[in-house]
Amino acid sequence: MRGTDGTLGRNTFRGPGYAQVDLSLAKSFRVTERISSQVRLDSFNAFNRVNLNNPITDLTSNSFGKSTSATTPRAFQAGVRVMF
Repeated sequence: MRGTDGTLGRNTFRGPGYAQVDLSLAKSFRVTERISSQVRLDSFNAFNRVNLNNPITDLTSNSFGKSTSATTPRAFQAGVRVMF
């Protein structure tokens, strides 16, 4: 039959799983009665788990069925907030 690439139904393919743990540490300090500050350290994808993107689904590609990229790796962010 022309125009079909197999017998698998539409939208039945599932990509790889996704898991990410974000952590945040914060400490607040009172500078004066009206002024306080907060120091923060944030970690995104704290355990540095590799989350693969969906595989290539182009039947004419030599990389068909392979995941050739991943989401962003672990990242840290530090910040200071002054409230008055």
